[in-house]
Amino acid sequence: MSIYQLINKENLSDWEEKMMLLSNNCLDSQTQVWHINSIKRVASCIYIKSRNDFIVAQNIGISNVTGSLCAERSAITAAVAKYPDLKFEEITDIFIIGENNPLLPCGVCCEWLYKINPSMNLYTLKQDKVLKIKISDYYGDENTIESR
Repeated sequence: MSIYQLINKENLSDWEEKMMLLSNNCLDSQTQVWHINSIKRVASCIYIKSRNDFIVAQNIGISNVTGSLCAERSAITAAVAKYPDLKFEEITDIFIIGENNPLLPCGVCCEWLYKINPSMNLYTLKQDKVLKIKISDYYGDENTIESR
């Protein structure tokens, strides 16, 4: 059994499609202001089903000293700021999109996502399809995905 699923865009659920569109809109609207020291622009969207809400965020790279804030952690932080009572298990799905896809989380983000909810579904684009993978199956092994 494959650890990931390739989904045709027309077969996405309404909320999966909305996550993709919101992530793409965020990526398209980013300015260089927040990317002074970023290598790439990235956007992400979390869907919180229990609250029927989408949280969209981008990566921020303004300092070489402290590093950047990845879009995934930025979205999680925004979700917790909006919903201080948010529980880990409410974050079940995240879409990540960048200038070069498929775009998968860095090691720090993998650790965050895994600790928050190891059953979380991670989505990104792969050619003309959507790649869906459970974070517990991926956990930072990009070669597993890239080689297929």
